[in-house]
Amino acid sequence: MSRRSLNNYLAKYPTFVRNIELNLHKKMSAILANSQAVAIQLKENEGVAPEKIHLIYNGIGENELEDSDLTSTRNFLGIDEKSTVLIVLANLLPYKGYRDLIDACSILSQEFGELPDWDLIIVGNDSVGIKRELEELALAGGI
Repeated sequence: MSRRSLNNYLAKYPTFVRNIELNLHKKMSAILANSQAVAIQLKENEGVAPEKIHLIYNGIGENELEDSDLTSTRNFLGIDEKSTVLIVLANLLPYKGYRDLIDACSILSQEFGELPDWDLIIVGNDSVGIKRELEELALAGGI
């Protein structure tokens, strides 16, 4: 089994659904988590034995990309080759902390004035409709 998010999604289901998932945990030989927070929740809140929990972070290392891939992607997106790029790839959900990220980037930009060139790219499914709000927050923050 793998868990790629906190189990907050279970709150919208009846208790018996949560119990089904908790009982299934007992039958698993291994459960993969993609973050420390998920691993801790599995252990502390859901009673999964620590030896069953294995952590595999999402993402790829920078050395796994060819320089030509990076150059062509930067060109396609109109990003200068010297710009530092911050990328977040996750569903646009309120608990993912996008508002905090945008606020922090806005504060850095305002407090430190001339920073080296940087770009923030947020990629994700907007199933709950916060994209417009995040865009407005970024514009209001001057980023």
